[in-house]
Amino acid sequence: MARAVILLHGLFRTGLSMLPMEWALRRSGYTKVLTPTTGHHLHEIPASAQKLAQTVQRLHDEYGAVDAVTHSTGGLLARAIMPLAPLRRVVMLAPPNHGAQAAELAREMLPVHRLASWDPLAKLLPGATAELPMGPAEIGIITGGTGDEGGFNSRLEGDNDQTVRVEEARLDSALEFAVVPVRHTFVMAHAEVQAMTVHFMEHGRFHP
Repeated sequence: MARAVILLHGLFRTGLSMLPMEWALRRSGYTKVLTPTTGHHLHEIPASAQKLAQTVQRLHDEYGAVDAVTHSTGGLLARAIMPLAPLRRVVMLAPPNHGAQAAELAREMLPVHRLASWDPLAKLLPGATAELPMGPAEIGIITGGTGDEGGFNSRLEGDNDQTVRVEEARLDSALEFAVVPVRHTFVMAHAEVQAMTVHFMEHGRFHP
């Protein structure tokens, strides 16, 4: 049966960053795999969501169902798409669902928001709002951590993947939540993460 999936990358990245996950999904049997490049730092999430929702709807009309895999800020984009177009299953990799303390620290080191109206990190600050998931989509979340309070970045509070804290990735509506020993930047290329993602897309859970 033909299947379609859309991959949404993170901040300051392009669709190319999702290629390792794309290859894994193609091997698992996906017929249509889209990896669009979205300028998170140039466009507001609602505007990008409106545009991508049209793409998701077209895929849904053609294939009957559309899945999504996201990395980091791409998870916030998927949340904004869900009320606008039907997604079947979504795996979020290291999503800052509650904002990210790392964004606050980055602003302190490089306060570009004080020099101009351009503030690409505003949407990622702790407490920043994002559309809550709506509709029938089943959500699974995989994030990185060391399994202890130190995490990969000692400047962040609690376990973390060097950029997103484990607690920042959680979402009450998620069916599955898992922490793997991998850093934020490389989570989509991790073999175990790829296997868990494929299994969730097929069965709605990460493991048998």
